[in-house]
Amino acid sequence: MRAQQAGHAVRVVTAVESLDRKCRLVDTEHDGVPVTEVHHNLSYSSDPARAEFDNPEIAEVLAPLLERERPDVVHAPHVMKLSAAALDLCYRLRLPTVVTLVDFWFICGRHTLLRWDGQLCTGPAHDLDCLECMHDSHGFGDSSLRTLSPAVLRIATD
Repeated sequence: MRAQQAGHAVRVVTAVESLDRKCRLVDTEHDGVPVTEVHHNLSYSSDPARAEFDNPEIAEVLAPLLERERPDVVHAPHVMKLSAAALDLCYRLRLPTVVTLVDFWFICGRHTLLRWDGQLCTGPAHDLDCLECMHDSHGFGDSSLRTLSPAVLRIATD
């Protein structure tokens, strides 16, 4: 609201988890501030784990709004539910963008830099340490992969 009081046009874009199979925008307002809600359901993505971080469907529905509005600056205090695809869209549209890092979402699947066992993470000691945390936090991945040799893993992911 402070930006509005200073004479700036403001719009909030936020994610709303919904039962919708397809991503859609819903315009609303909160305390006089226009809000665009991005309604979507991550579980309907063909690859939910990837879509959490890179969801092209989000960018597809946001593109017309950003192209029409052409904001002077985009402030992204967090893009967790919108995914980094929203930031990539801003980059492609050459929109000045400021990102405020409020947690470790960009580099840590748990968002906290705490390992699955509660220990502070100073970086993965094994190629699959992050996968073990993701399995513990989100239920995908299999920590038994840890027993595979790095050579096998690299062949499987190449």
